[in-house]
Amino acid sequence: MPGKLVEKAVVLVSGGETLGGLAAVRALRAVGHQPWVAVHDPRGYAARSRAAAGVVRVPDPSEDGPSFVRALVDAAAAIPASIVMPGNEPALVALAAGADRFPPGVVVAACPPDVVERAIDKAQLANLAADAGLTVPSTAHLSLSTFARGLPFPYPVVVKPVRSDLEGPGGASRHYSARRAESPDDLREALAALPNARALVQPFLPGPIGSLAGVFWQGEMVVVVQSRGDRIWPPHCGSMTWAVTVPLDERLSSRMGHLLRAIGWNGLFQADFVEHAGRCFLIDLNPRLYTSMAITTHAGANLPAIWVDLLRGAPPRVDRRYAVGVGYRHDEDDIRALFRMFVHGPRIAALRGLVPRRRTVHAVFSIRDPMPLLTSAGKLFRLASARLRRAQPTRAEILQKPGPQPYRRKT
Repeated sequence: MPGKLVEKAVVLVSGGETLGGLAAVRALRAVGHQPWVAVHDPRGYAARSRAAAGVVRVPDPSEDGPSFVRALVDAAAAIPASIVMPGNEPALVALAAGADRFPPGVVVAACPPDVVERAIDKAQLANLAADAGLTVPSTAHLSLSTFARGLPFPYPVVVKPVRSDLEGPGGASRHYSARRAESPDDLREALAALPNARALVQPFLPGPIGSLAGVFWQGEMVVVVQSRGDRIWPPHCGSMTWAVTVPLDERLSSRMGHLLRAIGWNGLFQADFVEHAGRCFLIDLNPRLYTSMAITTHAGANLPAIWVDLLRGAPPRVDRRYAVGVGYRHDEDDIRALFRMFVHGPRIAALRGLVPRRRTVHAVFSIRDPMPLLTSAGKLFRLASARLRRAQPTRAEILQKPGPQPYRRKT
């Protein structure tokens, strides 16, 4: 990993509620920068991290983008910060639209709005990726009105929103994930759950998930790391919960560069692939901080720090030879993936997955930075409480059951 900096940069990182935000804050602190965290929820992972130089409260960008930008403008001036880094898709969209509101001397780590739109539009992604020589699954554009036409491929299928974050009836945006549909009824239900009832539908391709992550700048791939995930959560259409870095596929990396060049992208990125029938199919592009980013830092490629160097016009400290065989574990979701594996098989693999491994970085747990575990504990407590409430019958359900009835006062 690169050594300490002589000149520190003060970086204001939004999205401190996410694991990507936590990974970015830890990575920036590791090389001597001063990362501040912007959160709308003070219980966020990065807000509790000792790596954070400070915390500022801001509106939720998914609910009020302009107010979010105004709050960051004020925070950047008050700290003062020299770089503002978006932590999720709503923040990226808001900052791309409001970058000109920041005073001189503050660099906003967001591409122009038209570039951001191309990067997050999954419908455009399929066409641009195919033109770049990447393999993409067959894709059908479907809505409830065109549902009756059927599909050119069999079930099961994957239903994807046209963008990861979509605006709902109240004006606020909400994150929507891909989901698997086993039948026409499942597909109709998935379409109806989306605000615009439109989606991209692709055949479900079983296989391990792969990842390419790096920094692309001015038409060149500055650094890229490849990893392979053996477990995901949720099942079928989830994110990597256990992964390991693998040798770089230079051909795949080159084609990924062609795609990013066509988009006009500058900055950090992560792409998901599924390995199926001996081929790598591109299934998603995340032009932002992402959940499993800790693995690249642990492998020797500090993507947030490299991005900051480029934003400041400094030569990036890059070692293109990242470490192969570095592991990553998502503390919260991997135990769920292992439990499901133990129930449905193979059980031996599930038990082996419980064994700690050397050279493994965790998404949350860190001996040097333990406090973000409180966020994990809070999430698990709220999840368990919600399930318990759903499991308890309501009074109406009790009254409908045959047998002894609860005491009622006579009238």
